[in-house]
Formats: sequence, structure tokens, C-alpha cells
Amino acid sequence: MKKIFAIIPFLMAVAMLHAESFVIGDLEYVIRKSYENDTVFYASVKSYKGDRSSLTSLTIPDEVEYNGKYYPVWDIDQAFTKCTSLTEITFGRNVRYVHCYAFRGSAPVKRIVWMPQKAVEEIEIVTGAPTIRSTEKNATGFWTLGDMDLSQLEELVVADGVEDIGYPFIGGAPITSLHLPASLTSLYPTSFEYCSRLSTITVDPANPVYDSRYGCNAVIDSKTNELVMACPATRLPESVTGIGPCAYCTCPGIKSVVIPSGVTKIGTYAFSNCGQLEEMHMRVAYPNKITLERAALNFNVGNCTLYVPVGTRSRYLVYPWKNFKAVVEEDFYQGPEDVNGDGRVDIDDVNAVVNAVLAK
Repeated sequence: MKKIFAIIPFLMAVAMLHAESFVIGDLEYVIRKSYENDTVFYASVKSYKGDRSSLTSLTIPDEVEYNGKYYPVWDIDQAFTKCTSLTEITFGRNVRYVHCYAFRGSAPVKRIVWMPQKAVEEIEIVTGAPTIRSTEKNATGFWTLGDMDLSQLEELVVADGVEDIGYPFIGGAPITSLHLPASLTSLYPTSFEYCSRLSTITVDPANPVYDSRYGCNAVIDSKTNELVMACPATRLPESVTGIGPCAYCTCPGIKSVVIPSGVTKIGTYAFSNCGQLEEMHMRVAYPNKITLERAALNFNVGNCTLYVPVGTRSRYLVYPWKNFKAVVEEDFYQGPEDVNGDGRVDIDDVNAVVNAVLAK
């Protein structure tokens, strides 16, 4: 019984800590306990105490100090509603979650800086007070940006050090360019789903996993030569051998696509958002050598004409290729001037040469 009474003051102290809030600058924080681990505590941005109408730029810190202890700033509560001038946000390295109402009624954000994330280590509660430590090891990215208005987002800065983009992040935002850092090792294209204005995609030449070879405006897996993510301006080089899952999810308005001759696989839902696709130019001579994963051609094929190499039409008059609006043979150019291997000689080939030189 004595042991129980001895524990009660400690539990009360921890409970008070959870309810206690504090202010640093214009930001009010509250200390909370992780749902996943009883030994991990973090700080949540509870509210903004400044003038909401004049706030134009916001930086969420990596961590905050309270009573001699450091806590990672892990999430943002309903703190920035009706910030009618807020257009630029930098998220700290520990932000994991943005509450669904965190930015309700605020101005459309125009610039977001995504800093590399840190992982929170499991620690022990020592002398009746929690202590937190952060390491440089990256953790999973944002789960959500809540109801933030991305309708005017012009720039997304993915800082060097970010390793993982794996959740729906800025889907539908009108960004026109995207640069991925050397540190990125995991990417799922639905993070940029419906970003129909995206016209430039580049990958840092030092990235060991992905590349955007020959100025193709796409993300390609360097080891497997599989297309990971495309955009409406993508011109696939001949070296691509696979179309990855949801690779064209960023292209709801795309009208035409060229599939290189070496492609042997089209992934699940690769073209699922391409309802306006009118032309698919297949350079593959033997369609039976292409592995079609589940719903690989999940778009309105009845409104799309399939163009195939001369002398191969009969091979495509089988399911599912025969479901296209028409199957038409075409002759396409292949030569040294066709740098990116898309069957044409145009400004994209010039850009491919320039980008290749700059990469070196």
C-alpha cells in the first residue's frame, strides 16, 4: 500500500504536466504523451497569440524547452485559423501531424518548406520528469496537412535530408516545378496526385536511388529503370523498362503518352487518373511480353487511340489492347538526334542534352 501512495504524487505530476501549457514568443504549446509509447512526450502547438491578420510567415521549431527539458514539436492543433495574411510556412524537423482545422479560414499558402524529419528515441522517465531526445535519423513524413488551402501553392521546397515522401501530401496543388534532394530514398507518386500544372521534375544528380535522366521531367528508379512518377511534360527515355504503380497519377489532363520499346511491365493503376488520354504510342513490338498489373490500364481506353509499330497491329488485336478506340500502325523515328528516345526530334532533345551536361 505504501508503494501505491508513493507512486500517486509522481502520476499526479505527470498528469499536471500534460494539462500544462506555456508560451514561447507568439506560440502556445502543450506537452502531450505519445499514443504509441508511454515513455515519449512531445510538444503540440496549441494556439497563436499574436495578431492573426498580420502574420505572413510562420516557422514551426524543431523542439522547445520547458522547465529544463526539451520536447520535439510533433503536431499542430487548431492554432492558425483565420490567419488571413499567412502565405509562407516552414515546418520543423519533428512535425508529424497537422490537425484538420489547423489553418481553417487562413490565406492560401504560396510557399512550403519541408525540412528533414527526425526520429524520437524511446527513453525512460527519470527522477519523476520526462526527458526527450531527437536523433538525425529520419522518420515518416507528414500524415496530413489538414485543411490548409493549397490552391495557390507556387513553391514546395523539399530540403536536403528528407528521405521519405509516402503519404498524400500536396495533391492537387498548382505547383509547376519539383526538385527532389539527394537524400530522398522513398517516394510514392500519390503524394503529388492531381498536380496537373507540374511541368518540371528534377532529381539531384547525387541521389543514389532516383534520377531524372536526359531532362525527362520524371522520376526514374536508377536500379530498375522503372518510371516512378511522371508529369504532363514527361518524355520517357528509351532506357525505361517499366511504368510503376500510379506513375501517371499526377497527370489528369494528359492527352498523349509514349511507351518506350523496352517496357516489360505496367504497374497497378499506372494511368488511373488519365481520363482525358487520347493517344497512347506503344513502341513495344510484342505486347505479350508486357506484364499488366491490376488495373494497369484503368482509364477510358474507349476514347483513346493506340498507336503501335509498323507490322505489329495484329499482335495488339487481343484483350485488353483491342478495347482501345482504334489500333493504328505508325512509323516512328529512331536515330542519334532522338536523345530521349521518344520517337521524335524536338526541343525536348535539346533540353535533354543540356541537362545531361549540367548534371555532369
